[in-house]
Amino acid sequence: MSNKVSSTIIEPEQIETLVASAGVEMTQTILEAFWASNQEILVNLQSQLADGALAEAAKSAHALKGSAANLGAVVLAEQARLLENACQAMEALSARKVMETIPDSISRTRAAFETLLQVA
Repeated sequence: MSNKVSSTIIEPEQIETLVASAGVEMTQTILEAFWASNQEILVNLQSQLADGALAEAAKSAHALKGSAANLGAVVLAEQARLLENACQAMEALSARKVMETIPDSISRTRAAFETLLQVA
């Protein structure tokens, strides 16, 4: 994956700043916590959407959006924003459609972070 592709998925500057202040190993630890948290949020979102609990799903999507934005995962943060908005609007079908895109986005985001950290 080229840096150009990575930069369309993540904001490399945010991770580079984190690496500069915390080091590569600590950044990897932070990212591992991010992935673990995302996995828990995804499980909750899937359950909430299946149960039609859109208000709760909106809160979970908001948490995903915030954590993704904090690390510069721009595509994932945008998808979480769309999911949050759909849930807040009580648009279950739209929410489920957005939710279908999130696992692939997480995989692409993870690969972009890994590529960036290999260069660091």
